[in-house]
Amino acid sequence: MISLIVSSHKEDLFQKFSKSVEETIGIDYEIIQIFNQGQLGLCEAYNLGLKLVSHPYICFVHEDITFNTNNWGEVLIQDFESDSSIGLIGVAGSGYKSWVLSGWHTSQHDPTRFIAVNIIHTGSGKPVHYKTNITNNNLVQVVSIDGCFMFTHEKIVNEISFDQTSFTNFHCYDIDFSLQVNKRYKVIVDFNILLSHVSAGSYDKLWFFETIKLHNKWKKELPCSVTSTNNLEKAKEEEAAFYGIVNAICINKINFYQIFKIYFSLNYLNLVGIKNWMRTLRISYSIIKNYY
Repeated sequence: MISLIVSSHKEDLFQKFSKSVEETIGIDYEIIQIFNQGQLGLCEAYNLGLKLVSHPYICFVHEDITFNTNNWGEVLIQDFESDSSIGLIGVAGSGYKSWVLSGWHTSQHDPTRFIAVNIIHTGSGKPVHYKTNITNNNLVQVVSIDGCFMFTHEKIVNEISFDQTSFTNFHCYDIDFSLQVNKRYKVIVDFNILLSHVSAGSYDKLWFFETIKLHNKWKKELPCSVTSTNNLEKAKEEEAAFYGIVNAICINKINFYQIFKIYFSLNYLNLVGIKNWMRTLRISYSIIKNYY
């Protein structure tokens, strides 16, 4: 019933992952291992895996995942069967995608407003359970999800593909795919599913330049939200994203011209308003001073 596609580069992680799937999925499955030592971007690896699937439900998943929920396969299939408007399910997502460069979420001023996440991160040694539910529901609609776990159906991937032309590395594949699905179907975080993930990702220089590609592709449709968002909320989210990108630029020693392009754009001014625009400059300057 479920085909799991994994871009794999460490056999020990893959074997641990495979054992976890076997013990918890609770339904017929196959695992398609795309051995990838960096020669393929994730979009290309996943598109290659899609040519090999034999089941109607498809899961794109990282190999450093282990599952904490039994019979999770049955749970996710039930989600799709109960609501035909669902197109993509994850375990971490955001109901708002900023116009300013960011990951699948901003550095939020109020994480309870837009973030939906239920995941255990183990990369720092001691497991940390991150759980924020923006509603009282087990199924929460979002705009974009974290690519560590992406569950969908063959009807979706027959309509929507991973953009391997634009994104040739290991970043932005998940946000781009989410935004594509979001135009036609619901993107969901399911709080009935809990998994553990080793890597939390990194906002390195490669991520920055791939994210520029993403935002150039989607600039006419961002910001994007699944809920009604007033001007004040938009301003706060865009500001939060701006501070996050200032940090990323400082850490990676990227040319500050990239900051000024955002800061002096009419789009940013219109989103945050003149008062917040001025505050952004002051706070950004204090952030930059900490690095230089």
